[in-house]
Amino acid sequence: MFFKYKMNNKFMLFAIILLAITVRFIYFLTTPFPLTPDKLLSFYPDENVYYGNYLLIVQKGFIGALLDQQSLWTAPLNSIYIYLLAGITSKPILFIRLVNILIASVSIIYLYKIAVKMFNVKVALFSSLFMAVYFPLIEISPTLLTEPLYILFLLMSGYYLLLATENNNYKHYILSGVIIGLATLTRSTYLLVPFFLVFFLFIHFRKNRKMINGFIIMLGMFMIMVGPFFLKNLVMFDRLTLNNGSGAVLFLGSRADTEGDEPPYRGKGYDTYEITTPYQHLESEGDDKLKKVAIDNIKNHFPSYMYWNIKKIGRLLVGNNYYWFFPFNDVSGYYHNLGLTKALFKITNMFLVIFVVIFGWYEILVSIFRKGFRNPITLIIIYHTLVMLPFLTNHRYGLPIICFISIFCASHFFKEKKVN
Repeated sequence: MFFKYKMNNKFMLFAIILLAITVRFIYFLTTPFPLTPDKLLSFYPDENVYYGNYLLIVQKGFIGALLDQQSLWTAPLNSIYIYLLAGITSKPILFIRLVNILIASVSIIYLYKIAVKMFNVKVALFSSLFMAVYFPLIEISPTLLTEPLYILFLLMSGYYLLLATENNNYKHYILSGVIIGLATLTRSTYLLVPFFLVFFLFIHFRKNRKMINGFIIMLGMFMIMVGPFFLKNLVMFDRLTLNNGSGAVLFLGSRADTEGDEPPYRGKGYDTYEITTPYQHLESEGDDKLKKVAIDNIKNHFPSYMYWNIKKIGRLLVGNNYYWFFPFNDVSGYYHNLGLTKALFKITNMFLVIFVVIFGWYEILVSIFRKGFRNPITLIIIYHTLVMLPFLTNHRYGLPIICFISIFCASHFFKEKKVN
């Protein structure tokens, strides 16, 4: 009986992953994703940036590309990942999109493992199913953007952090540091996570000498992963950063005409080139110009800016009418232009994520009230939600953390034991 129960759980997880692959593949087939470099700008413009940095590696080699100023445009790992995959077939963009569908689907395994370790199988299956069918996660899967790779590393880092704090095993601390480093090299918003984690975990486990040593090892491995890139950028370009782009984020997040929202959702253009000319927004000079304007915007609209930042937490977790019904302003416009089926699909997804966030955050707050800031998954959620989201503008930056929140939502209904 026990064997049959275990096999059924594995079968259900396999079925959910198969469902995730299927719906993502169908979406890919029914959506005009560009398959040639000259058309990348027409769909997700940021894809062209990552592909451009891949071409830089092709032209100059790894070392030559790292020593070129263009290497500052993005965190390095996604472009390296594209480079490694692109050499396998004669149609690299198609191949990468298909691999990312697989990566985005297989990532569910780590969400499942985390949920089982924290709660139980029912919670794991519910949260895994959410990750499989939530449309914005489906939508981002076949892209060349950072999400497929970043979400995988985010979930892996959470899983090995749980193992490290539970088993107090140096091997897991090493793995945690390495994977957090990989996540940071994919998307630099994860940069402060190890320090944020250590600060709170040290408070709870300061009397456990082995655990403190483990935290030090984790930080050490993280620094080994990201340190060389910081050092290279400081020595070569006099910039102590992993990559540029913070100027654009700060500028877009401080615009009064969009309330810090992604401009196209409000019917606006980005208008960054008017400020950065003759440079691009990812070049160092353009990045600095945008920071200067952003600081002025913040000074001139400080009370409003703080209010937008609070709103952005909800906006980037669940979206708003501008995001959900883009390019129309509301559900009525969406329905009249695209029909009832698509409107109902959007509404269903919108209420689904609202449901997940409300019940998920309720359980997170209960967990904090009872146990404090000692669970690494809870700390990662707090970091992403309260430290990073207020300063970001694009809805896709909230997607990775929704996966974690879905575990806590499921626990509200299927909880059999408390969070560790």
